[in-house]
Amino acid sequence: MKIAQPFVSRILDLPDESLITGDIISFAHRLGFKIIAEGVEHPAQKEYLEKHHCDMVQGFLFERLLSEDKAIQLLMNSTMQKSTTHRLES
Repeated sequence: MKIAQPFVSRILDLPDESLITGDIISFAHRLGFKIIAEGVEHPAQKEYLEKHHCDMVQGFLFERLLSEDKAIQLLMNSTMQKSTTHRLES
């Protein structure tokens, strides 16, 4: 299950008790889903997601957008060396 960027961006703006992002993660885990959060741009967002046991994250904190040429090269490379999705340690 993917947590959309607007829920991730609110991590910087609201106190923990006002966020539903942790509740989304907990609920999805109870349903047996793995969670990926998109749009992670700041270390504080990553820390919150780790604290709430998010499984994976993606965003500019880990990898900037690729140019068209680099994206094509990456797709054509059968042994991708670097993933733009990162597993979080629980």
